[in-house]
Amino acid sequence: MHSLGRSSKLISRRLLCSRFSALLEAATHVISNSAGHRSRPYFISVVCGFPKDFQTSNYKPGKYGEDSWFKTSTPNADVLGVADGVGGWRIYGVDPGEFSSFLMKTCERLVHCVDFNPQRPVNLLSFSYCELLEQEKPIIGSSTACVLVLDRENSTVYTANLGDSGFVVVRKGRIFHKSEEQQHCFNTPFQLSLPPPGCHHRVLSDSPHSANTLSFPVLVGDVILLATDGVFDNIPETLLVETLKEVEGVTDPVKLQMAANSLAAIARALSFDKDFMSPFAINARRNNIYTTGGKPDDITVFSLVGQSISEGAVGSCKASSGIKRVLRAFDPHNLLFEQDFQYYGDTKRQSFNYTVYISLANMNHNLDVSFIPCLYYKHRDNAYEAKIMTKT
Repeated sequence: MHSLGRSSKLISRRLLCSRFSALLEAATHVISNSAGHRSRPYFISVVCGFPKDFQTSNYKPGKYGEDSWFKTSTPNADVLGVADGVGGWRIYGVDPGEFSSFLMKTCERLVHCVDFNPQRPVNLLSFSYCELLEQEKPIIGSSTACVLVLDRENSTVYTANLGDSGFVVVRKGRIFHKSEEQQHCFNTPFQLSLPPPGCHHRVLSDSPHSANTLSFPVLVGDVILLATDGVFDNIPETLLVETLKEVEGVTDPVKLQMAANSLAAIARALSFDKDFMSPFAINARRNNIYTTGGKPDDITVFSLVGQSISEGAVGSCKASSGIKRVLRAFDPHNLLFEQDFQYYGDTKRQSFNYTVYISLANMNHNLDVSFIPCLYYKHRDNAYEAKIMTKT
C-alpha cells in the first residue's frame, strides 16, 4: 500500500490534462481587501473518467458510459453533480446512460431558473425526476445521483446524495466529511427509477427526498472528491486520502487535473484486477459473499478548487477538460486517448490538446511493489512531447 500511495503521489504531481473523475478543492475563506470589498468563493473544476467498455461507448459531453455529470454556475452558486445509470437495464435493451444523462442535463438547466435555492440541492433532484416522469416518450431506467452546491453568500457547501455515488472532503490530511452509501442490500443502492408499464412492483424506486443531505462550511485548502462508485469500489480510502493530500492548497488547474487523471487511471486498472482485494470485495465478504478482485465499472472523478474573488471584481476563473476520444485501449492498464484542456482566467485563456498514453502494466494487486506508470503527452499544435515515469 505504501508503495502504491507513493507512486500515486508522483502521478498526481506530474499527470497533465484530462477529464472526468472528481476532485474538488474548495477554498472559500471570506476576507476584506484594501478596497473594502468582501471576497466571495467560487470553484475551479476539472474532471476525468473512462467508460467500462471502450468498444460500445460513444463519447458525448457530460457522459462516460452509463455515468453522467454536469457543472454550472450562477452569480451566487457553483453547482455540479454526478449520476450513475443502473447497468442491469441493458439486458432489457435499455441504455441506462440515457436516464442518468437526462437527470444531469435537467439539473443543470434548473440551476438557472429564478426559483433555484442553493441550500436545497435535493430540490434539483426532485424536480429533475418529476420532469423525467412527465416525458411523453418514457425514459426507462434507474440511476443514483449526487449533487453538490457551493453557496457563495455564506461560503457553505450543500449536498444531496442518493445511492452509492458520493464525495470525500479532505482537510489537513484527514477526511473531514464524506457521504454515506445508501443500500437496500449489498450492491443494491437507492435509486431513482422509471420501469416499463406494468412492472412497477418488480423495480426498486426511491424518492428523491430519501437522499442524504449535508451542509458544511469550507476552508481554504479543503479538497473535495466527487465521484461515482467506480472510484469508491476500487480505490482504498487510504490511497484516496494520500492522493488528495497532495493537492491541498493547489490552485493550478493543470495540477488538479494531474491528480484527477491519476485517480481515474488507477481506479480503472484496479477494477480489472481479478486478484486485488478491492473495497468492493471487502464489502462483499462482510455480506458473506466470497469474492476477490475489483469491480469493472464506468469511472467518473470530479475535481474542483475553491478560490476567493472580491465583490465588484471582473471575471472569474474556470477550467474544463475533456477526453475527445480513446484512440486505443490496449488492455485495462494501457490507455491511449486524445484530450482537450481549456483554462479561463480573469486575464488569460489557455488551450491545449494532448495525446496521452498511460501505462500501469506493472501495478501489483498486492499494492506492495512500486509500479512505473509511463505517461506520454504530444501537443497537437507544436508537436511537444514528454515522457514521464515515476521512480521507485
